[in-house]
Amino acid sequence: FEECASLGEFTPFVEFMLDAILKTLNSFIKESQKSDQKILSLIAENSSITITEMCQKLSMSESGVKKRYSGS
Repeated sequence: FEECASLGEFTPFVEFMLDAILKTLNSFIKESQKSDQKILSLIAENSSITITEMCQKLSMSESGVKKRYSGS
C-alpha cells in the first residue's frame, strides 16, 4: 500500500484487494452449496427428518439449517 501511495498509483493495491474479496466470496459460495447438498441428501434419505435431527447430523445451528433449507 505504501509503495502504491508513494508512486501515486493505487491500481495494484485495488486489484489485490478485489482478488482477495473474490476468493473469499467464492469460498463462501462453495461452502454454502456443500451445506445445501448435505441438507438435500438428509431429506432424500429420510423425508420425515426434523430440523433438530438435521442440526445434530450437520453440526449446524437451527437458524443455519433453516436459512439453508429455505434457500435464503
